[in-house]
Parts: sequence; structure tokens; C-alpha cells
Amino acid sequence: ARKHIHNSVIQQILLFNNLDVQLHKHAE
Repeated sequence: ARKHIHNSVIQQILLFNNLDVQLHKHAE
């Protein structure tokens, strides 16, 4: 179960990073 939670956290971090990249592209 712990591994699943860990994967979920990684998934969210990647998702936030992706959103961050999208926002930066919009800003330029």
C-alpha cells in the first residue's frame, strides 16, 4: 500500500511540474 501512495505522490509532482511548464509557456 505504501508503494502505491508513493507512486501517487510522484504522479502528482509530475502533474504539477507539467502545469508549471504550461504556465511558463503561456507567460512567454
